[in-house]
Amino acid sequence: IKRHMEPFVARVGALAFFVMLIFAGGMLLLLFRRRLAHRFAMEDDTIGRNRFDAAPLQTYMAFLLWFVVSLAVGSLLSGVFSDGASKAQAMLVTYLTVAAAGVYIVKTQGRPRGASLLRTVDGDRHCLNKRAVLFGVGGYLISVPVVLLLSVVSASLLGGGDSSGINPAIPILVGSDTAIDRILIIVNVVLFAPLFEEFFFRGFLFRQFMRDLGRGHAVVLSGLVFASVHLSIDSFIPLLGLGIILALVYHTSQSLWASVITHALWNLATVVSVLTLFG
Repeated sequence: IKRHMEPFVARVGALAFFVMLIFAGGMLLLLFRRRLAHRFAMEDDTIGRNRFDAAPLQTYMAFLLWFVVSLAVGSLLSGVFSDGASKAQAMLVTYLTVAAAGVYIVKTQGRPRGASLLRTVDGDRHCLNKRAVLFGVGGYLISVPVVLLLSVVSASLLGGGDSSGINPAIPILVGSDTAIDRILIIVNVVLFAPLFEEFFFRGFLFRQFMRDLGRGHAVVLSGLVFASVHLSIDSFIPLLGLGIILALVYHTSQSLWASVITHALWNLATVVSVLTLFG
């Protein structure tokens, strides 16, 4: 028992050490958040708040259409891939299909006003700069103490239920048998998921909410929608906190890439933690 436990205990200790460092860094950023935001925040650019011509009802219908499509595609492809194909392959194809549908819906139903869809959501190459990287990393550091503390609150209120809803790919990663499956899951979780989810929830929905309801309401409402679509009661409160942070990172930096980096780092840290603990 000692021979088998010592490597695991060493991995847990190393992981806990790095988590404590990140936690401390995030708490420092939280302490000075107002001063930093006042110094480095950017005003909205010339496109202004009205990034899309879709009215509130059209925005709601666009979201509802995408949500129905995502559920339908997930159910359909889960049956198609049930024979022979791995869960990792099924998840990747499902997610790419749902993401493509979401981009199409935003482009056709949202009716972007900018010269390009990426420019409309602050996602073109000019928005990918050192500032976006710094905001993205800072947003991740802040998200660690916030989401961990909210996880404790959620466990106290809802019990110690299944928290895999905060990232449904993690159980598949743990149960994968081949290196190819693990690579597919990691690419999906760390690359594709942050890119599309930030485009849809922050670039589109948050912008629409801010136009119609103001910044404060938009931040909270976009976080509520982000947490709700994950369909997990146990992870709702932590995901709400993460969604609010992502919206604030996007709005403060005026770059979609900043929230993408925060989201990607969060997912990457989750994957690294799982692989460190379970191999």
